[in-house]
Amino acid sequence: MQIAKQEITQLIARLGDKSATPLEENIIRCSDSLVKDMPDFRDHITDILFQAVLALPTKTPIYGTLVGLISLEVDGFESDILKRVRTELHIALRR
Repeated sequence: MQIAKQEITQLIARLGDKSATPLEENIIRCSDSLVKDMPDFRDHITDILFQAVLALPTKTPIYGTLVGLISLEVDGFESDILKRVRTELHIALRR
């Protein structure tokens, strides 16, 4: 299970890096892969997406597109993301 988590982390972190494959195709492939992993790794995927946006803010539009694609396939994922955004915003405001 730890290997799968590392692979998910790397997949998300590398998304948008220079590649011979077009970005659009990479985002779709990543989305398809994450949708398959969602039943077992939903919380981890959400955590990594938020960490990636914080660490790699220039890729925020890419991650936003990825979340949108995943939300088309996974019921309630957009709600999970919105709840997390709200929580993170409250934490930031308290600081």
